[in-house]
Amino acid sequence: MRALVLGLLVLTTPALAKKRVKADPAPEVPPIPAALSLPADRAPVYAHVDEAPALLGSNLDLRSLARTKLTWTIGMDLAFLETLDHDLVIRQLAADPRWRVAREEGGLVAVRRQADAQTWTMRWHGYDVQPGRCTRTAYTFEPRTRQWAWSENDLVSFSSTDKSEHKVHGVRLTDDACRGQMGTALVVRGGIQLEVFESGDTDDRPWTIGELEGITGLHEIPFSGKLIREKGYSRRMLPEGAIRRDHSSFELRASPSGLELEAWQNPGAAGWTWLRILDEKLQVWEEAAVATATLERIGHSPDAAEHFLMQAEIPLPAGPAFAGTAEIWFVPDGDKKPVRVDSAPIQIPAR
Repeated sequence: MRALVLGLLVLTTPALAKKRVKADPAPEVPPIPAALSLPADRAPVYAHVDEAPALLGSNLDLRSLARTKLTWTIGMDLAFLETLDHDLVIRQLAADPRWRVAREEGGLVAVRRQADAQTWTMRWHGYDVQPGRCTRTAYTFEPRTRQWAWSENDLVSFSSTDKSEHKVHGVRLTDDACRGQMGTALVVRGGIQLEVFESGDTDDRPWTIGELEGITGLHEIPFSGKLIREKGYSRRMLPEGAIRRDHSSFELRASPSGLELEAWQNPGAAGWTWLRILDEKLQVWEEAAVATATLERIGHSPDAAEHFLMQAEIPLPAGPAFAGTAEIWFVPDGDKKPVRVDSAPIQIPAR
């Protein structure tokens, strides 16, 4: 059974939906999202989205912060990050629902999702904003291809994997989203780049220390290299509930920014997945924007009964409600022909 959830409305499409997909004629193959070959510049695509100024993409505007500073020195040996096989790490993180592997400012990154009682989610900007706390963590595997607000900013603390101690400078935030909190932004360069933001009402740094400790878990990946290459992942490194069995699922829910996609799929190989929406006349709707928001590397397995999380928040422009069709597309690495892996009828609410 498939469920499409929009606000409090639940639409179920059991065997009929599956039958319809199989009966459809060969779908028109969409273009591969430009984000795979061009710098992914989200701002023009989503100019209609009213984000908190400090939380647009990864571009925290640290220049507007007050100059009250504290400094922490955190001891952590991260030299092993220079030796890791990036392909193995990316495959493992793609299968791990705690991470979303995608493109950001043109670079390949894994951004940490937030867990709740049912699943894992990541808001459009990647920050987890809670009362008295704001955090964001990302691993970067490729240099960003356009200007990044953190790249040349004296309020960001830069360190490297050849250092055993990492100094983190804190400043008192003046932005409305986290006003009055002590904020820190740390980038550890070398091999896999670690980026951690944390702000809070207290002056301790539990999130930053926890993320520095947490990345050391990646040192286990080389010992599971053969398994990851053959099966797509190492199960012992995944959290409980990371893989769902028996059938795929597909949901679109109303979210503060527009829609949130949650799907559990298995494309069968390493590559990129994205969402495509067709309106009542089967015309593609907001193709570039939807593809950019949902483009993701998800887990894969030779066992067709295993399914992995695909999740994204999709900001939407203002407009009337309409009925349509949502499709999930996939392009495997080394192949230029996308294939459709799932399809279901949807109802887009008025925005």
